[in-house]
Amino acid sequence: MDFSDWIGNSVTSDDVITARMVDHFRHTLGDHCFTGNAVPPGLHWCLAPEAVSPGLLGPDGHPKRGDFLPDIPYARRMWQGAGLNFMVISRLATMSKSKAALMISILNRAKAAIYVLLR
Repeated sequence: MDFSDWIGNSVTSDDVITARMVDHFRHTLGDHCFTGNAVPPGLHWCLAPEAVSPGLLGPDGHPKRGDFLPDIPYARRMWQGAGLNFMVISRLATMSKSKAALMISILNRAKAAIYVLLR
């Protein structure tokens, strides 16, 4: 399995931070997650969700593979971790841009897994 042709594939999404979004985030996680800023750290996970029509969903409920991510021949996907840097404090009514680029894929034959790094 060679996925080298997929390296550099990217997707960009835009969203606007709204008061409703912040309010729902607060009600979901509670006041203890807020640091005094109008927009709390972590809200970025709620921005620009990937939305596709039902016919474009895979059996796991995520968008089918083969567009942004390669069609990896394993049934399960798992998020392994992330490193985050908050460069600016977000504000209400600001546009947020999200870009994910496929940087590298590694086949780990011992565990029958493929690890994909997104930047």
